Amino acid sequence: MRFFRPIESIAVLLFAAWAGVAAQAQDAAAEFHIPSRPIGDALVDFAMQADISVSDSGVDFHGGASNPLQGTFGKEEALRRLLAGSGFDFRFLDAGSVEIIAAPILPATPPSGAIERVVVTASKVDAVAETSPNSVAIVLGSQMQALNVTTTHDLTNEIAGLTASNLGPGEDKLFVRGLTDSVLPGLSESVVGMYMDDSLIAQDAPDPNLRLVDIERVEVLRGPQGSLYGAGALTGLVRIVTREPDLDSFELMAGADAAATFGGMPSEGLQATLNIPIVDDQLALRLVAYGDSSGGYIDETRLHKTDTNNTAIGGFRTAAAWQPNSDWTFSAHIAYQATHSGDSQYYDQNLGTDKRDNFLLEPSSDDFLLSSVGVHGSLGAADLVSNSAFVDRQFQHRFDATLAWPQLTGLPLGPAPFDYRRSIRSFMHETRLSSTAGQSWQWVAGLFLSHEDEDFLSSLSGPDGSGGRVNGRSETREDRTNQAALFGQVTYNVSEQISITAGARLFVASHDVSAHIDGLLQAASQFRGSNKQKGFAPQAAIAYRPNYDMTFYASYSEGYRLGGLNVDGPQHAADDGVAFDSDVLRNYESGAKLRLFDDRAFINAAVYLAEWRNVQTDQIAPDGAFYILNAGDVRDLGAELEGSGEVLPNLRLNGNVFWNNPNLSKANPLLVTSEGSLPGAPSVSFGLSLRYDHPLESNINGFASVEYNYVGSSHLGFSETTPAMGNYQIMSVRFGLTTEAWQAVLFAENLTNDRGNTFAFGNPFSIPFESQVAPPRPRTIGVSLTYAMQQQE
Repeated sequence: MRFFRPIESIAVLLFAAWAGVAAQAQDAAAEFHIPSRPIGDALVDFAMQADISVSDSGVDFHGGASNPLQGTFGKEEALRRLLAGSGFDFRFLDAGSVEIIAAPILPATPPSGAIERVVVTASKVDAVAETSPNSVAIVLGSQMQALNVTTTHDLTNEIAGLTASNLGPGEDKLFVRGLTDSVLPGLSESVVGMYMDDSLIAQDAPDPNLRLVDIERVEVLRGPQGSLYGAGALTGLVRIVTREPDLDSFELMAGADAAATFGGMPSEGLQATLNIPIVDDQLALRLVAYGDSSGGYIDETRLHKTDTNNTAIGGFRTAAAWQPNSDWTFSAHIAYQATHSGDSQYYDQNLGTDKRDNFLLEPSSDDFLLSSVGVHGSLGAADLVSNSAFVDRQFQHRFDATLAWPQLTGLPLGPAPFDYRRSIRSFMHETRLSSTAGQSWQWVAGLFLSHEDEDFLSSLSGPDGSGGRVNGRSETREDRTNQAALFGQVTYNVSEQISITAGARLFVASHDVSAHIDGLLQAASQFRGSNKQKGFAPQAAIAYRPNYDMTFYASYSEGYRLGGLNVDGPQHAADDGVAFDSDVLRNYESGAKLRLFDDRAFINAAVYLAEWRNVQTDQIAPDGAFYILNAGDVRDLGAELEGSGEVLPNLRLNGNVFWNNPNLSKANPLLVTSEGSLPGAPSVSFGLSLRYDHPLESNINGFASVEYNYVGSSHLGFSETTPAMGNYQIMSVRFGLTTEAWQAVLFAENLTNDRGNTFAFGNPFSIPFESQVAPPRPRTIGVSLTYAMQQQE
């Protein structure tokens, strides 16, 4: 019956989002306030104020300035006035997009190497990343393709301060700025918010490891985002922006790749995208499908099985867009992905590299479904965005608890699985209004509602000594969470150089839990509890822009995470109480964003001080009971630097550096006996990449790139006596040929075959625990081939 629930939810969401919305035709004219400035900057202003997509890829403006534009004009007339006399022209591709071209009187110019300015929407108002008063990192879809970035986990190599655990696909936790709570995928709320477009996709669960196929960009906001995004965006936000249907172009993209891993099985993958205009200028459908298989490389010696940790992933996305006129767009999205791993990916270093002698395989699976509908329209004085989404996620994992079974129960040694399953169904709705661009006052205000049902089931079982099986411990738990919030933000442009921003969120939440526990290790018991919370999350920022290439800012922001409830756990865990208050993070930050050498290079830098009170941390008891502790208070001083530049013609260098120094005070003696640090948080990490492009013929380009990443050392827990990990480095190279339609790439990942410990955890029941190592994927060499075709309707 599970397949009927998404269909019913889509129908309900469609009715809820579209009922009562009357899309009336609006005059295409808009009000513009654009002073004379460099043409590239003026076009960004035009795109935001006209609510239209502007492409200037490959156009060198030679430092030219635009004409000033003040008043109300049609979009075509406004653009003509803006570019008059500049030597550049334009052509409308459709009602919502325009391309800038060199005027016919000018000779064709080669690509300039200028860095594209990106308009981000994670702040819920259109803002240029290079001038927004916060720390934001952008990775474009074209960059992800060039760097072989296929998942959010891969983004950790490209974005300063973004890290992840490495338990396995669909079970990893993302962290921003090294502010970690636990390496376990427990039951407390996430510290990093995860969104696909406007839909929350992981509220209190690990990263679903969605494949980044046909993605416009990924936006990562560093620092607390509590005022705009609420609970769960405690340390930052990761937002995947998908490509929307194109109303006027038929598009076909297909790709395939194959790779061989040293000491492991081969891998392969396929992906395809199809965009179909159904009604010209009004209705279009976009379809994405993909599947890949990653060969295993871990051997189970006791079970006489090799390469057991293979992973298969398959999924699809569909998006439909209906634009009855230029001011209103209605959309619907469905995304589904199934992830299945045959075994976990750690090994026992006492047995040798990539070898383990478990009694049982440790498979895992994750089925993810997202359905959403949205409305985006103009009300004249304000823009409306409304989105409703439903997420259905089912995932499960097995740990081999055989070695722990005799110590826990006194019964004989024998295969003893610990299984847990989680079923999460959540509904969220957000409606917001925002000011139109180009005004001295810019604002956004909205309403957020969410409801989540989570069912959790865990069981530990093993032999009873007489040939039978016995239940050591089982737990059935139901969590029901409701949230409501009002949020708003306003920016006042004091002048063209100075702007002041302030915002806040008012929220109420309730969390109800019921559970039943039974088994040999504990007498049957029932639990019922609730936790009601309300609060206020403010933020403020000031930005100074002495010119269009420099932005300096200072900000204060808060994030929060709803408090959890303890059902069970060791007796000493009860000392922390059954219900927990929200933990709060306060962030003080200053930064600079510079564009250099006629937009051929940029540098972004930020320093911050984070104060995190009453840190909630997930722990697991020897018998498999998940519970929460307050770890203490954290004070973290950190800095990040990232940049890109054309060091020589056709030679581009990218780099990022992150440093932090988290200190745990008022530490919980159950975790650490003195001041400690945060689990899995390296104090330093950095990455460099170099790419050289060389035109071979008029329509063929060759390129070569090399990438190097280093992750510093850290510890598994809050104490330095816990197992060490990190201190590894990964190097990759790529060689490719591209034409207008084809791209062929030869690549090598982990070229030096570094076998460092990316994650000192794989199984909480393993003995000895300190011997577990989760390595990077061994040296892998492969090829990929991509074809793309676009036909204007």
